[in-house]
Amino acid sequence: MIPKSFIQDLLNRLDIVDVIERYVPLKKAGTNFVACCPFHTEKSPSFTVSQSKQFYHCFGCGAHGTAIGFVMEHTGMGFVEAIEDLAKGIGLAVPQEASNIPQIKVAPDLYDLMQSATRYYREQLKVTPRAIEYLKKRGFYYLSLSDFIREELAEQNEEITRESMIAKGNDLRARFGQGILAQRAVQKMEKDRNYIVDSIRNPGEVKELKKLKNFVLVHVHAPPEIRFERMKARKRESDPQTFEAFKIIEEAEMKKEG
Repeated sequence: MIPKSFIQDLLNRLDIVDVIERYVPLKKAGTNFVACCPFHTEKSPSFTVSQSKQFYHCFGCGAHGTAIGFVMEHTGMGFVEAIEDLAKGIGLAVPQEASNIPQIKVAPDLYDLMQSATRYYREQLKVTPRAIEYLKKRGFYYLSLSDFIREELAEQNEEITRESMIAKGNDLRARFGQGILAQRAVQKMEKDRNYIVDSIRNPGEVKELKKLKNFVLVHVHAPPEIRFERMKARKRESDPQTFEAFKIIEEAEMKKEG
């Protein structure tokens, strides 16, 4: 886990203008900088970067965020990968700290199981050259709904943990509707680009994404043996230690959700 204090220190050391200019040419406009938005097609610049406030905002598509958020959205990096990339650029080593949140549950919930399957297939994609090459040739871009929650937490200087991710996601859905994360993903999409959207977890998100032309929902069901191995890799003491116990708990959780 990356300490919250380090994330804030990193943002304090970065100049968002320098970060964005690595990817997009900016022009001075008063106290701010402007450019045509890199996240949607436009003829007149509506993308504004505030050096004093250290954030960007597009008045055309609503894209906004910090230097970390920009790198995530522009490059497709995940939250941790973006932090590591930015820290490396200014000569900082990213520290790690163990979570001090006590593990009080005795069995994984359905969220854990879905996260495990998500991580497995994401990692498999990265190590499968044929799949990667195919997606590149087809011009696919990657978006993860979970990254919108991470960005929200980072902007509010909140610690990014499993618990805070769940709490923030629930808060956003309660305030803005079940499809809010999918709505934000759609806002980031450019016309005539193909996207893979990861971390879809509720019918509200599916409903929003179905509004897209040619949307296809793909459900990937990993064999229980693979899910068990991925769970063991987390090395959590609260997880079941045998495959038989894992299957019993998983079946109970599935029946509860169904």
